[in-house]
Amino acid sequence: MRFLLCFTVFSIVLFFIYTPVAFSQSGCIDNNHGGDYIYTAIISGTEYDGNSSKVPHTYNSTTDCNAVILPSSPYSSCTITKNGMPYGTGSLVNYSLENCPIDDYSIFSLCLLGGAGYYLIRRKTLRLC
Repeated sequence: MRFLLCFTVFSIVLFFIYTPVAFSQSGCIDNNHGGDYIYTAIISGTEYDGNSSKVPHTYNSTTDCNAVILPSSPYSSCTITKNGMPYGTGSLVNYSLENCPIDDYSIFSLCLLGGAGYYLIRRKTLRLC
């Protein structure tokens, strides 16, 4: 029981320590091809990999998992390369993801996990009696 309490406290502390990191991210928005994607994989310095991970960016706030550019963005120059060749230039931006469908299921997941935990705790106490 003491281990479970220590583990829970440790998990909560880690959650609050790493939560601010999850709110905003940075990447290079492509200025040459419509600005539909923000490239997130850094090759070196301000050079980003066009073949790797990218986040969709639209100006429509109802799009699922839309990357919203934050006012704190530096908008300095960056380059995007694909297969070792220059693909285009862009601007460094800070962004956050909004309107992701997984947010709709978080309450359901919390209730499901809470119910499972309650069941396991009750079942264990019934075995001890």
